Amino acid sequence: MRAKQMRGFFVIAGLLLSAEAGAHGHGFIVRREWVVRPKPNLVLHPISWMPEKLPPLPSGWKFVGDPTKFLNNEKPAGPPPLESANNVPTPVEAPMERGAYVVADTHRLWFPLERETAVAAFREGDEILLVAGGAHELSNVSAENDVTGWKSQVLPHATLIRIAWTASRPAFVYPSTQNGQSGWQVSDNVDAMATMAMEARQKGETIIFDAPAMVGRNQTLQIDDPRSGRRLLVGLTPYRPRLVSTTFHGPGFVVTPSLAGVVVRADADSLELRALPDGFVLDAVGENAVPVRLTPISPALDGENLALTSASPEILRENYRRAWTRAALSAPGARFDARITAARAALALGDAVNADAILQTALRDNPEGIARPGVAFLHRAVAILHGREEELPDEADDNSAEAQLWRGYRDVIERREAPEEKSENARIAALLSAGLPILRSYPAPLRQVMQPVSSEWIARYGDKMEQERLRNIPQEPAMELAQALANASLHPKEAMPQLERISRDADIVKAARAREAFLRASFIAHSKPPADIADALEMMRPSARIAGREVPVRLLQVQAFIAAHQWESAQRKLQELHHDEPQWSDQLMIADAALDHALMSDDKQANETPQNLAARLIALQSRAENASDIGRREELLQALADCLKSLGMVKRETEVLQKLLPLASQPGKRRTLVQRLARDLLQQNNTKAAADLLSENADTSEETAVLQAHVLLAQNDPSSADRVLSAWTGEEASELRADIAERQQDWSKAVSVLKAQPLFHMTPLGGLTFAQQYQVVRLGSDAVRADDRPLVAQLRHDQLSRITAPDLHHLFDMLTRPKVNLAQTAMLEP
Repeated sequence: MRAKQMRGFFVIAGLLLSAEAGAHGHGFIVRREWVVRPKPNLVLHPISWMPEKLPPLPSGWKFVGDPTKFLNNEKPAGPPPLESANNVPTPVEAPMERGAYVVADTHRLWFPLERETAVAAFREGDEILLVAGGAHELSNVSAENDVTGWKSQVLPHATLIRIAWTASRPAFVYPSTQNGQSGWQVSDNVDAMATMAMEARQKGETIIFDAPAMVGRNQTLQIDDPRSGRRLLVGLTPYRPRLVSTTFHGPGFVVTPSLAGVVVRADADSLELRALPDGFVLDAVGENAVPVRLTPISPALDGENLALTSASPEILRENYRRAWTRAALSAPGARFDARITAARAALALGDAVNADAILQTALRDNPEGIARPGVAFLHRAVAILHGREEELPDEADDNSAEAQLWRGYRDVIERREAPEEKSENARIAALLSAGLPILRSYPAPLRQVMQPVSSEWIARYGDKMEQERLRNIPQEPAMELAQALANASLHPKEAMPQLERISRDADIVKAARAREAFLRASFIAHSKPPADIADALEMMRPSARIAGREVPVRLLQVQAFIAAHQWESAQRKLQELHHDEPQWSDQLMIADAALDHALMSDDKQANETPQNLAARLIALQSRAENASDIGRREELLQALADCLKSLGMVKRETEVLQKLLPLASQPGKRRTLVQRLARDLLQQNNTKAAADLLSENADTSEETAVLQAHVLLAQNDPSSADRVLSAWTGEEASELRADIAERQQDWSKAVSVLKAQPLFHMTPLGGLTFAQQYQVVRLGSDAVRADDRPLVAQLRHDQLSRITAPDLHHLFDMLTRPKVNLAQTAMLEP
């Protein structure tokens, strides 16, 4: 019979080991089980040895776990003792997590530096600053894929190299051999070499960075940063790159992530970074110096507030199960911490409901626990993900990238169905973009909840740089729609095939949003007739309503109707939107302005059918009558009057001008409007109305005097008309005075008035317009009647060759021949 088995569990510094033993066995088999915990301060200490010889086990017996506890009396390996409350345990050196930024096209820049050369490297915006110990002449640099933007500066004890490297592109620095020569390489190939993470720990009043130098020695260097004015304390490591992966703050300094070595941005002059054989020490020197200390939360605040560890969904679910069980079975004194761990584990699974329930229970039993480090931020995150907002202490909302991410996500949830506000939406997109790298590091279940919403918001409302950063993220199903939207915003025509494919997705919300983006890109790229786009948008309104995009779809439909010159449809759809969605007033105001501008843009648009022209006139009149803004109403009436004038509809134009006159407040506009209305009234033989209008709006301009003269002529008072015009010498006034003189057969006066025009005081060179040729013939005819032979001869000599119109040339030639009698000029009687 098989012996009954016994199972035991024990934990060594976060490493769960299990042992299974048979009743008759004396041997042990060791098995390591790495269980990822969602706690940042949990440091793993693996047992890295196995007994070479184990006693044989009888059939049916096996032990799994650490046999040292049973084979000898030595204490199992565990975490090193903490020397103070703020100490951080020495972590296990492990390669950085791979696979998040795999790129097919590798960029590489190789520098001929010896392998023993100590190196530090860090990012500065779109640059990488590589600092190499010693002076080096870089004459044999190798680059791949057009990575050529770099420059170097040789200092007495170091060489500084600035490399142009886009911030969105990953970067790794490591030693590499090329053609038998040692060197250091900058590349975006994540699989090129395992990079060792270097963490900080508190020791007394100093901070220690563990970085043993296997070859060569560690070095330190101070650089004055001209951009920020700070001192950069740089620690250089040789042979194998060691880097700081997180940011943390202290009194007067910030330790920032590096690609190699240590980078401390120091504000305090007392700070000093010294090299040790096994790493670096950051210290404050001087009697009044403030001791350097890590923040109370030992990992970086920037990006680690939630302390979520990425792992497979299976491990995350197992973590949650064990954390929940441990919280249920824990003693009262340890129950709050166990519940916080369970809530954090539930959040890592994206389970906001259970995370909120556990957290509320923990805080109800221990309200003072909200003041513990990280709890307030966890409470804020769970509340946001669960869809509720509570007033929390200031500690829950710092300005780290992770805090910006959650603030942006909260605003997205609040504004997802709200009217679009360009500046507010852009602000939210900037917050989300700042926290996007943090979101990318979250566990997959939580990332799948937050990433589609956040990335889609960045794609719609982010600036070009934020959209470009989004496009450069490795493709995955959750990012597909957002990256297509970002691509459509930058390159509409190129994004259309991808959007059309996504629009056939089984997810109706995703498909509807892709369909809307596809039609919008088609509209922008002019790849489809606007009328067809408007019809397609009408058909997708039900699915757009489900996807929360109905109002943007209806606004796009209005734009399509405007582009198709379907004025009645555009106006009707706008009226429906005003009735159904009054809260979208800002966007509707923009749509109103677009429709009005299109209606007012041209007097008569090309290829416009009579039906469309009539519809435009009706729409203009309706928009003018219903406009609430006086300035907009004035513009619309002016456009309507111009359109009617171009069609020769003088009576309708007069009616519109009469409505427009009370709205004209500026003196210049009002004078022009009065003169235009008076001309229309005279054209309709409404002399009395024209006279009343001019008398009520009297001014001293020449054009008004001409109109008054026309009124007097219509009233058979040429003498008064001539008197009104006598003070003016403009072209129109002169011609009207000549008309009056010709009607009175006062040919000498007519000649005198016409001769005063500028045309007859210029050198007779070049061609004449038809109107100028007519004026020459007219003056010649009046001169013949006035028997002014010298003038006739001069006109014939100067102007005959310049009159090119055949009929006018023949007539002028006949009039100006010598001895022409007056009877021959009868044909020119006015």
